[in-house]
Amino acid sequence: MKTIIVDDELSGREILKELLSQHCPNLNVIAMASDGTEAKKLIEEHSPQIVFLDIQMPRMNGFELLNKLQKKDFELIFVTAHDEFAIKAFRYSAIDYLLKPVNIEEMKRAVEESEKRIKLKTPDGRIEFLLASLANTKRAFSDRIILPVKGGFEIIDTGLIIRCESEINYTRFYLLNGNSILVSKTMKEFEQVLLENNFYRIHRSHMVNLNNITKYNNGKGGEVVMSDGSIIKVSREKKDDFIKIIGKK
Repeated sequence: MKTIIVDDELSGREILKELLSQHCPNLNVIAMASDGTEAKKLIEEHSPQIVFLDIQMPRMNGFELLNKLQKKDFELIFVTAHDEFAIKAFRYSAIDYLLKPVNIEEMKRAVEESEKRIKLKTPDGRIEFLLASLANTKRAFSDRIILPVKGGFEIIDTGLIIRCESEINYTRFYLLNGNSILVSKTMKEFEQVLLENNFYRIHRSHMVNLNNITKYNNGKGGEVVMSDGSIIKVSREKKDDFIKIIGKK
């Protein structure tokens, strides 16, 4: 798969290229760019399938580069130093990202997810959603989340989610309208976003919307009754903290 690396630091480009060569043999790094202007030209010329993009670059950062591209028909993986605002943006937009220094297992996972989407050959618009959210800072990352599904994604108000349940490497989201959505990502990848929106992880396999709890039954750990009638056990380790949080509501 044709791949382009964009990073203003030579060492960053070379290290990532070497890691991809060693651990992601399906990728062919056809070009590397040191700034946004060069990257724009290379992307338009080569039409890559995957782009690894640094955010913090002089003159034109990664977000500005994306805004200048007319076609965004490639899989995007951000590579960045710790940037809390950017990471929050990626989580809400379901965009893959790698923190520097790059972790090999995280890199392989991100590449595998990109390869799956490429095989579907369906544009999903996540990049446009990210850029639109960044442009609208009042609403950006406030109460919406992207759930990647086969052939694209669904944008869901977090208030419409009753609970979510871990199913090994998948997460199932249960909604107020009675529907459920199965997502091929672990609950851990959604945890931080949901915690910021009044959710609580009451069990290693369950996270619930605190606004949709109708009853708590005491016991070793106890259990909660949700607005859809489902009954979810609270782990003993979480019980005391959970009761404190509920008491503050």
